[in-house]
Amino acid sequence: MRKTLLLAVCLFLLSSASRSYVLMGTRWPEAAATIHPMLVLLGEERSPSGDRWIDAFREAAQEWNSKTAFDFEIDTARPSHPCAGILSKYPEDGYRNGAAFTSVICTTDAWGNPEITSFGAGTLGLTMTYSEFGDTRTTTETDIFFNEREEWDIYDGPERRAADFRRVALHELGHVLGLDHERRETAIMAPYVGDLYHLQQDDIAGAAALYGSTVPDGVPPIVLAVEEPAENGIKSGISTFRGWVVSLHELASLSLYLDGKYKGELQHEASRKDVARAYPEYPDPERSGFAFAFAYGGLSAGSHRYRLVARDAMGNELERTVNFRVVRFATGYLKDDSRVSVDSARLSGEGNEILIDGMEHDGGLYRLRLRSMSLT
Repeated sequence: MRKTLLLAVCLFLLSSASRSYVLMGTRWPEAAATIHPMLVLLGEERSPSGDRWIDAFREAAQEWNSKTAFDFEIDTARPSHPCAGILSKYPEDGYRNGAAFTSVICTTDAWGNPEITSFGAGTLGLTMTYSEFGDTRTTTETDIFFNEREEWDIYDGPERRAADFRRVALHELGHVLGLDHERRETAIMAPYVGDLYHLQQDDIAGAAALYGSTVPDGVPPIVLAVEEPAENGIKSGISTFRGWVVSLHELASLSLYLDGKYKGELQHEASRKDVARAYPEYPDPERSGFAFAFAYGGLSAGSHRYRLVARDAMGNELERTVNFRVVRFATGYLKDDSRVSVDSARLSGEGNEILIDGMEHDGGLYRLRLRSMSLT
């Protein structure tokens, strides 16, 4: 089989502060892969702390399995070295997905010619991703190389002098399923090893964008809410348009229309801890809010309609419409506040509404309805 090297992604030893999840542009045809690790470091199956390398690797794979829709199977009955078919002591094994400690990096070029290179300075691990020739979006094989010349151990907690094998394996398995390095958000997929040793929300959201989320059957792919303006509400002056959206898959667009005319795409990254509490099964629900100020006074008096359409990367679509009414004063702006009076007005209230009947404004009489709403 002729295969193409797509990406070689490294994890470096230096610490650094870690944008939302980044995808490599290739994924497995199904949300599953079998890895055949051969994990012996300089003749030792155990780390200095006494834990076995293979057990730590299994734990890393199981964390991805338990928190995402991807399923890693670890097969130790048929171990595969990443240099199989290239170094003479590791015979060809049918392009299995291998993982091993090694002093060199083995791969082939587009024509099948072997290539052997060294690890770069400070490189702890590297993942090679391959596809069949002519299809660069579908992963067919991956190999993980762990640098045997670095100092290794297995532990939790802050980073030590020796690299923690489990967290490095957790990172490299993220590359296997299709995630690239994350440089803005807190994530195990940061390009430098650090104090994190478990998957973060950004890592889980990235896997969900590729393979969907681990949610029960019947959970809608998109949930969308417009909180303001309220249905059949009244607007004037400058006020807010706000709401939130969560999606099992990456959102491709969130398009807003006003009275049938396209107004643009909404950003939806505002903090919404209330949504995160209500919808924990969705990726990254805490950053699901949207809001902007709008000059409703610039619209004509009368009825208007907002239409908001959310579309995800899998083709799912959900829309919400909100009908509202704009009221306008005869004079848009007052230079003298003495021209407003409620001296002869009647005041009443019920529930969350206050009615001011007979307010005088610039010589005209108005009925005002004030309604309070809780901001979530």
